[in-house]
Amino acid sequence: MPRTTNVSLKKSGTSFRLRTAIFLFFVVISVGLAIGATLRFGTRVALENEIDLLLEEDAEEISQVLQATSIQVSDMLEIEWNRRASIHELHHWFIRIIQEDDVVLWESIGIPNEAPPVHSLSIAGPLDWKNYRIIQRQLATPDKKPAIYLQVGTGLDNLNRDLWLLDRLLALTLLSLCLIGPLSAWILAGHLLEPLGALTVAAERLELTNAGGFLPLRGTRDELDRLAETINSLLGRVRRELQQREDWLANSAHQLRSPLAAITCNVEVVANRTQEGPSRTMLDSVLDECAALTMLVNKLLLLSEADSDRIQPKHQKVDLARIVRQACEIYEGLAISHQLELQASEIHPCIIEGNENYLRHVVQNLIDNAIKYTPPGGHVTVGLQVVEENVPNELGTSAYGQLIVADTGSGIAESDLEKVTERFFRADSGRNPMANPRGTGLGLSICQAIVQGHRGRLTIKSKPGEGTTVFVDFPLFTSSHV
Repeated sequence: MPRTTNVSLKKSGTSFRLRTAIFLFFVVISVGLAIGATLRFGTRVALENEIDLLLEEDAEEISQVLQATSIQVSDMLEIEWNRRASIHELHHWFIRIIQEDDVVLWESIGIPNEAPPVHSLSIAGPLDWKNYRIIQRQLATPDKKPAIYLQVGTGLDNLNRDLWLLDRLLALTLLSLCLIGPLSAWILAGHLLEPLGALTVAAERLELTNAGGFLPLRGTRDELDRLAETINSLLGRVRRELQQREDWLANSAHQLRSPLAAITCNVEVVANRTQEGPSRTMLDSVLDECAALTMLVNKLLLLSEADSDRIQPKHQKVDLARIVRQACEIYEGLAISHQLELQASEIHPCIIEGNENYLRHVVQNLIDNAIKYTPPGGHVTVGLQVVEENVPNELGTSAYGQLIVADTGSGIAESDLEKVTERFFRADSGRNPMANPRGTGLGLSICQAIVQGHRGRLTIKSKPGEGTTVFVDFPLFTSSHV
């Protein structure tokens, strides 16, 4: 059974590896952005908590001192607190003692240009005020009205500077991911999809014949192994179904052979005893139909052998040139009767590996088709040559034998070229065999099966009104096959 490959599917569409690489790249970028945003937020919270802890300690210490001095700032305290404010000048640390009506009782150096009013801050915890972090506490002064509050604050310049440095680092990291991310994603996607690629290559080499093998299992019991098992199971069911069809075809053909032979013999006996007349003409027609049915049964048997994978080279040396010459001699009389010229030119020596009977069938069938579909006055050319190429081709070798059968017939329509090797197909235009109503439409399909069974290839080139040329390529016989 020939194996077909969907070439259009391979050439069109986006590569799964490319889509996987793009997906991985966007995942990495998204995760990087999420990590960067989380890191920046966490760093800011951590720095603010550190500042809040220091402010809480300072506020607690100053509150106790003020409570002990009945909220009186002595000269010694003023000197001490201003000294601390001057030491922390870079941090813009300051102290304010203020009443609830915003009357300032005392304040240290380093106060913001626009100091926060009492009602703008909460006593619950530190808050931001115009690039400052400030904590406000109410002092315990039950006998004094209005209430007195303590404000201790520090600037956020250092925090913002640290966050700016972190932002630069995150931006450089993101830029690096954008530069090396696509290549890394492509390499990673290739590594991840390597087992799937190996599975695909193995699947492309599978044949529907029983000798076609199965997909290998890696033994990992992962999704790819389960996929291979599923494909193998499906392949087994398909092969069993095809085998049943092949057996049915072969059995049916064998069963038809004996009745046809008996009918033909009986009709021949009756025909020989019948004088010329309508009855004799009718019996001759029956004999013609029996001959046509016998030919069809023989072709069905040969086709069943092709389907069952029995058409395989047996490592036998076959002189293809001798087969071609013999076929040309056999069909020379038929060509003359059709008023055609059969030319056998350039028949070069060519030794291939294969089954001589099957190869003879291919050569004779192609010459017979060329004669049948060429009008009187035309000519048929048969050639055999050895072609050598610089690199190995589809046949797996750089040298091969090429059989060429060309005719000057009506040709084949372009829409029918891909169908002429299908079973029972007969073109409605171009090579419609009006002069040969006995055609079965199996000849080229059998030739195709035989050629593929010999690891060869069959190519047809034709244009309506210009004729048809058939190329059949076979690997040459080598000593390694012995």
